[in-house]
Amino acid sequence: MARPPRTRAFTLAVLATTALVAGCGRVGSEAEPSRSVILIVLDAASVRHFGAYGYGEGATPEIDRLAATSDVFLNAYSPAPYTRAAMVSLWTSREPGAKGALEAPRLAERLSAHGIHTAGFVGNPNAGPAYSFDRGFAEFHEAYADGAQAELFRPLLRQFLSESGSRRFFAYVHYREPHFPYEPPAPFAERFPLEKLPRRAATDKHFLDSVCGRTGGPTSQDRRDLARLYDANLAYVDAEVGWLWRQVVETGLAETTAIAITSDHGEALCEHGFVGHNLQVYDESVHVPLIVRRPGGSRSRRHEALVSLLDVAPTIMGLLGLDDETGFEGRDILAERRGNARTTVVFSRSAGELPAFALRDDDYAFIYHPFLDRAELFDRRRDPHELHDIAEAHPELVQRYRSEVTARADRLSVLVVPPASKPTPELLEQLEALGYVE
Repeated sequence: MARPPRTRAFTLAVLATTALVAGCGRVGSEAEPSRSVILIVLDAASVRHFGAYGYGEGATPEIDRLAATSDVFLNAYSPAPYTRAAMVSLWTSREPGAKGALEAPRLAERLSAHGIHTAGFVGNPNAGPAYSFDRGFAEFHEAYADGAQAELFRPLLRQFLSESGSRRFFAYVHYREPHFPYEPPAPFAERFPLEKLPRRAATDKHFLDSVCGRTGGPTSQDRRDLARLYDANLAYVDAEVGWLWRQVVETGLAETTAIAITSDHGEALCEHGFVGHNLQVYDESVHVPLIVRRPGGSRSRRHEALVSLLDVAPTIMGLLGLDDETGFEGRDILAERRGNARTTVVFSRSAGELPAFALRDDDYAFIYHPFLDRAELFDRRRDPHELHDIAEAHPELVQRYRSEVTARADRLSVLVVPPASKPTPELLEQLEALGYVE
């Protein structure tokens, strides 16, 4: 039985996000700064399941419609396949574990200093006050439930937008879905019926792990059902994004407000023997959607260049016409200014004290497990899903990439996430529901 939403307001500091691309100038009416920005983070949203990125199963019709008048970044990557580290990077525009990243000014703090009203609406406790993610926000709300919960934000968001006509604002909406458990309301589950797996698979992570780990691997039916479980949850939150956009239009804010849609990380569905996230840095775990609709958007621009969540914060600053990128590692990916050269590589790391690292450029994806001294190399153009390791055939490339990854990793700390406050029983319950506590 779902609990009513729990909300709290805070007046501490903020966080931000940026993505890395070049060659995208501000054109025509879209060159004017936005009065306000809404950042939507869909937790554990895999880019492979969005129609705007070529998926054909119809899980994201609302977001696809927005993408038709937006900048769509086809090669956006998270620096970490786990929420706390990814959100630190998004808010500070620094690599997970970079010196001073945990103490660095966050996007909300920067925006508040410019007089922009900042508000957070968060459905995952990993992105909430328990880990200091309310820093810099003038108001910060949490909404949790035992089951589907994205719609719990509706009253809060409706009120916030109705009160925002005369002020500049930055709203951060972090939906828990499509993150496990995959239990949307019935109409969405019915749109994606299962062929073989029992319905309990939607909420039983151990059962999903057992399906993925079967002798001989999961069957083709298993794989289709895993995708359908996930697609149903994604379709549910897609409908909420559509609802939110309609509120923006109805309150008269659409012509002055930019909307950015992204994810903290992706989700593995047994592509490499694993269901979930945190532990792997293959494409399915770190390749994320990044869609930016500027006020007055009338057409889609699709960008091939590599970008990162480190670019989100500078890009939001640029959308708002603010020119301070001091301390950012990322860039405003919508601007052609100050020699804004394109990104050549993106770097990701997994969770834990013995992380795996990934380095991607236009040609290759290199994945390295230092504690095993195991390297994998994939041709990104011919093998975008990273299924065929060619490391053995290219020892000179492996050596070059290993040296670069080792040099980068040596500059980073093991401490990549903010320390937690003493967990309450409610927080532990929510973390357990998300599969983080046994």
